[in-house]
Amino acid sequence: MTKEEFMNAIKEIIGERNDDTVLGVLQYLKDIETPVDHSKEIEELNNKVKELEQAKTDTENEWRNKYKEAFFTTPQQPQSNDQNAQYGKEPEQSNLEFDNLFTEIKD
Repeated sequence: MTKEEFMNAIKEIIGERNDDTVLGVLQYLKDIETPVDHSKEIEELNNKVKELEQAKTDTENEWRNKYKEAFFTTPQQPQSNDQNAQYGKEPEQSNLEFDNLFTEIKD
């Protein structure tokens, strides 16, 4: 059956009807008759996937190398913001005791 024969058969079945069901069927037939070329969008998405996979691989390799290097380097001394440590003084010891932390409330 050719496209023209098919459309003539549809016209014969539909007749003079113009209700929503008929219009919906006609729109559906038009949509499936005209294929949409999505090859450009598919190619763009495939390229984006490849870029993201490469970025993931690069990031993973970078972190793995940093982790590996951590085993072969000596750790740095932590930086202290304490003024006493900056001037070589020992911090003062507090004489706090558990009992001194609370005050009794009298009625």
